[in-house]
Amino acid sequence: MDDEPYIRHLIEHVVTRLGCRVVMAGDGEQALSQLDEHPETNLIISDLSMPVLDGFGLLERLRGRPGPAVVILTSRGQESDERQARELGAVGVLTKPFSRQDLLGIIERHVSA
Repeated sequence: MDDEPYIRHLIEHVVTRLGCRVVMAGDGEQALSQLDEHPETNLIISDLSMPVLDGFGLLERLRGRPGPAVVILTSRGQESDERQARELGAVGVLTKPFSRQDLLGIIERHVSA
């Protein structure tokens, strides 16, 4: 999920080309609702900076709960953000702008279509 439509479209395009189903959300609260509706979800790709509930908040709410792997997207590029995201349970962090190959690689490592 990302609040930028272009990024959401890019992610949707890459994921669907892998044969996976995509469920989109515009913020962390919507993502949690979608996760309740789609418990079979095995990967969340979330922007760090979002309205309502940001990526850190989403990771905190998912912490200790069985469920999907979480990859964080950030435009900040700060090591402290990456460290905090990983401490909260993120399996990966991609810094914007990222390539389709970077996105594809991280998806393939965490999703079996």
